[in-house]
Amino acid sequence: MKNQTIITDGNVNIAREVINCNITARKSIRIYGHTLSVAGGTLTSTEAIVVKTVGNISGVKTLLQIACEPEIVAQAAKIKEEIEGHKANIKKLTALLDTLPPAKKLNKEYVRKLKTAIVTLGQQLATLENRARTISIAMSKFDNMFIRIDRVAYPGTTFKIGEWNTTLSDTITGGKTVRIIDGEMRIL
Repeated sequence: MKNQTIITDGNVNIAREVINCNITARKSIRIYGHTLSVAGGTLTSTEAIVVKTVGNISGVKTLLQIACEPEIVAQAAKIKEEIEGHKANIKKLTALLDTLPPAKKLNKEYVRKLKTAIVTLGQQLATLENRARTISIAMSKFDNMFIRIDRVAYPGTTFKIGEWNTTLSDTITGGKTVRIIDGEMRIL
């Protein structure tokens, strides 16, 4: 494949080589080319990437990355937006309550409604923040995910798993696996 874009909900298996392609797979990506597997472009998977050779001697930029499920990322963004909205509304209502003119302060029903709205928004905010923490934990679980290089990876290759990434400045050879272990990226 040369200069192509592939997006799939399943696995991607390529028998020969991938040159300057962008591949996104919901599951794994496996490229079996012997002398050259991947050079240039971006490969993104949510489970595993396995290649024989990545990059080339001229240091072409190639990115192999393991990312979260797109739905989880979208859900996290939506919750973050909702949290910001709730915080802004609580701030507005609190400012309104604090700056009420004396005549409005005498209206007990109005003051009670404002206080109730602030408490309700606070409870909803706490629930949203708990969901955000749960999603954040799910987004940081990369224990079973990996990138495997069977033969060689050349300088200019970047490995990215979640928020961790490293760009090679030296060639690595032999069967190597890139994983997240104890919160850090390791090439084993």
